[in-house]
Amino acid sequence: MEVTIGANIARKEELKIGSVFFGTHGEVKKGHLHGEHHYTVVGILEKTNTVLDHLILTNIESVWQVHSNHDSHQHPIDTLHALALNLDHNHNHQHNHTKHVVTADSLEITAVLLKYKSKRSMLSMPRIINEQTNMQAVIPNLEINRLFYMLGVGMTTLKLIDGGVMLMAGFSVFFVLFSRLRDRKHELALMRSVGYRPRHLFGLLILEGLLLTATGYILGWLLSRFGIYFINLRAENDFNLQFGGDWVEGEGWLLLLTFLVGLVSALIPAWRAMQLDISTILSKSRT
Repeated sequence: MEVTIGANIARKEELKIGSVFFGTHGEVKKGHLHGEHHYTVVGILEKTNTVLDHLILTNIESVWQVHSNHDSHQHPIDTLHALALNLDHNHNHQHNHTKHVVTADSLEITAVLLKYKSKRSMLSMPRIINEQTNMQAVIPNLEINRLFYMLGVGMTTLKLIDGGVMLMAGFSVFFVLFSRLRDRKHELALMRSVGYRPRHLFGLLILEGLLLTATGYILGWLLSRFGIYFINLRAENDFNLQFGGDWVEGEGWLLLLTFLVGLVSALIPAWRAMQLDISTILSKSRT
């Protein structure tokens, strides 16, 4: 009758080491309450942003103990019944706890998690179970791959949209630099007249383009983290899902691609800056 709980369960239900609660079938308000036996929290897992954050773990004998008053022959025990929380934070809670020890005789297990030592077993065992027994075997990785295959069209569309957004961002940087070049011709001509070489102007425009793209990347990264935070607030309450906000490997490649877009977008304005006719520009500014 001891449990180890996930970080989200502990935070949501304000549970700590030594807290006790009762198990129910179904929803907290509508489910059948097993008031004869209470679970005691003896461990809290660290937050991992995985399914572990939402689990309540106990040994199977504890679940059998809760159902010990039922006829195990007529009412097979479902070991995956929901442990909805009916909290009692009083550590000195007095309760008539049965001393009866429940064994596995005539009791049933309705779900088993199998781990294979070899890939061959992982491919053959589910087929054998499904064909030769009345049980059903499911490979989580295979089902997840099927789900992603079903969503493949949507993922491809999103990637195309991402590419289009980056292309538009590149054009935006180009037009900004090009328009600023026309407005700053006199300034650039004066820089040439006081000793700046054409390669200096070229490097100045390239640096400006890279700074613009770097600023956009940083702002986009911060906005994405804020978006993930608010999505997690809703997803955790509605679906018990949570997305990690840590740096991922793909973002490094995205940073390099961002700088590449900024570099390419700044090349033409930078080249035009090198070709400026100083005498013509300065003479027009005097007139």
